[in-house]
Amino acid sequence: MQYQMNTAQYEKRELHIAISGGKRILDCMSSLENIKRPLIHFYASAAIGRGNMRKHSHITPEVNATIAWERSGMLQGHLHYVSVAAPVVPIDSTMTTAARHRVAVTSLQEHAATLERDHIVGKFLQDLSAADIVVSEITSIDGDRTPFADGLFETYGLNIELLKKSHVVGAVNYELIFNYPRKPSPDETEYQRLKSANLFLHAGHPAGIASLARQFHLDRDEQKMVIVIGEFEEWRTMGCAMDNGMINTIITDRDAAGCLAPQPIYTEGSDSDAQEEFVPSGYERSIPRLEAAIKFYRESVHRDVVALRKERDNLKYCQEQYDRIRHPKDPK
Repeated sequence: MQYQMNTAQYEKRELHIAISGGKRILDCMSSLENIKRPLIHFYASAAIGRGNMRKHSHITPEVNATIAWERSGMLQGHLHYVSVAAPVVPIDSTMTTAARHRVAVTSLQEHAATLERDHIVGKFLQDLSAADIVVSEITSIDGDRTPFADGLFETYGLNIELLKKSHVVGAVNYELIFNYPRKPSPDETEYQRLKSANLFLHAGHPAGIASLARQFHLDRDEQKMVIVIGEFEEWRTMGCAMDNGMINTIITDRDAAGCLAPQPIYTEGSDSDAQEEFVPSGYERSIPRLEAAIKFYRESVHRDVVALRKERDNLKYCQEQYDRIRHPKDPK
């Protein structure tokens, strides 16, 4: 992300970045170089009405966006977020787990719809949809540093085991990721309710973050990047998010990238010589996105290298002129 910001500053163009919550994003924002960035605007990538979490500490998007803004000069008008009330979920101890879960899903969906009708929140969502970059964690439902583990979802009454039964494998920017092995039947109402539910207001609302990820082009003026940060243990969740078209850029380790990219296998040819073939790793639809991202970055790096070489030559010329004036050569 710092590379994108430096490039925008160099090219003198505005860049709008939506930043999600979570501890890994907090580490990234805290490590940003502390310099003034007059062309960069920071947004909280979701409007989270967090209640009183006594046992857990989930870091919300506005916290991370504020830290990025603070490390970029604290310029007025460059930090954007809205504060919303926590949803009212009418659950009590007499309810069964399944009943609490159903009430929580309905309450969160109704709360999001109510907030969306508010003029201020609606204007914020409209501005958020224009973000050039969305930065989020890729969170696995079984991970130990996710909104699931942080207790954010359970605080509202959502049940992790019931989410798993509905084929939820994780979340990107508070939007659920599904891994459904086949086309669901109409009677699977819980899956259908979750799939259509906007539990939180986030970037890309109401169509979802996939509506932003699809706007990825090699043309710098049109591209929108949905960047996720994940580790090896979350590579299956990353694959599901890519298959669902929710992300187009991944920051991860080499092992996870190896699981997502085409894998080499060796087969026996007719002449009994070993032949190497490349086959997809199970995420066929993700490969074109990876290839497009690689091509884009190669072209971007090439353009930047050319620009840096020109800048280096200009600096060299200026230094030579300075030395010639300050230290003229002996006429002899």
